[in-house]
Amino acid sequence: MNDKVDLKNHLKTPMGIPSQSITGATVDGTGVNMQDTGSEIRCVINLGSVGSGAGGTVKLQESANNNTADEFAVADAYADITGASHTFVDTADNTVVTFTSNRRSEKFVRATVTTTGGTAVLIGVTFDAIKHKM
Repeated sequence: MNDKVDLKNHLKTPMGIPSQSITGATVDGTGVNMQDTGSEIRCVINLGSVGSGAGGTVKLQESANNNTADEFAVADAYADITGASHTFVDTADNTVVTFTSNRRSEKFVRATVTTTGGTAVLIGVTFDAIKHKM
């Protein structure tokens, strides 16, 4: 029995939001075409320093066409994926949080981070999904 899994060819792992310092703002990641994956998606949040009184929310959002209009369709704005979010507070310093959702139904996915409070949050977000078998 072969227990090895070829993650390079079976797991799609785009960078949601590169690690950065965010103070009282919303940062939207770049939309990623996830059409070649299943509906289940996992998000990994890397929290570094979370300033006193700061907090926030990480969400995964989806869109049919990356919010881009063309001659065939109007722009489909990004909307939250049900159950694909995590809220953090200032006691979450230096932690890694994961959550999974199986409610994705649109082609494009992006991460979004909203921070609150007047101090900085050091954060990075990735997400992944298993590719369809070829």
